[in-house]
Amino acid sequence: GYKALLEFKGKYSVEYVIDALKQSMYVKNPRIVGPQELKEKLEEKAKGEYVFIESGEDPIDNIRRAINETNAYASERVLAITADIPLITAEAIDDFLKKAYVSNADVCSVFVHKEHFDEEYPEIERRFFNFRGGPYAPGNLFLFDPQLFKREDVMQRIEGVYEDRKHPIKQAKRIGIDVILLYFFEVKLFPLVSLEKLAKTISKRVGINVKPIESTFPEVELDIDYAEDYEFMERILG
Repeated sequence: GYKALLEFKGKYSVEYVIDALKQSMYVKNPRIVGPQELKEKLEEKAKGEYVFIESGEDPIDNIRRAINETNAYASERVLAITADIPLITAEAIDDFLKKAYVSNADVCSVFVHKEHFDEEYPEIERRFFNFRGGPYAPGNLFLFDPQLFKREDVMQRIEGVYEDRKHPIKQAKRIGIDVILLYFFEVKLFPLVSLEKLAKTISKRVGINVKPIESTFPEVELDIDYAEDYEFMERILG
């Protein structure tokens, strides 16, 4: 919740994100999942304007809590977005949602090609993954079928992958050595595989349809992880 409270021009980062969600043509009833401190800080500025859900142990638990609290199992799809991307716009959100919805995938995540960063923000450095077709950076928007959270087998695999995110050997056992080898040799060393092919391989292994969605909006990726990111946002937002 602390990155959500980073302030730019008198507004918290999370307020920029919520404003963009409210302006979206497709988003209904946005909720904020976070700690008590975040709720208190925002209510100091605008009491009653935001709907809060107490955060859990990790991002996956946060999404589960949000679905349970809002009974979102009846929804066709649920959007998850991080609070530390203050440059996000309704246009960028709607572009992702339109592309993701027609894909009919269980889980969609957004990626941005390096060329779009070079065009819009050539001065900033980001982390890219080299696929066939060029370098891509993963963004911070996710669309998924809430029914996945009722599938215990799928959730155990997803939660296990998240828990082992800092332990490559354990993660390889969970995802499958074929996926790890595909990434290491055909993405990291030699950009031979496409982003789409890697997603299909992961889908087959995990048992759900995972779809990467390409965006032309770098703002979906521009989060605040380091001091230089904060300084960059300050320059842009004034």
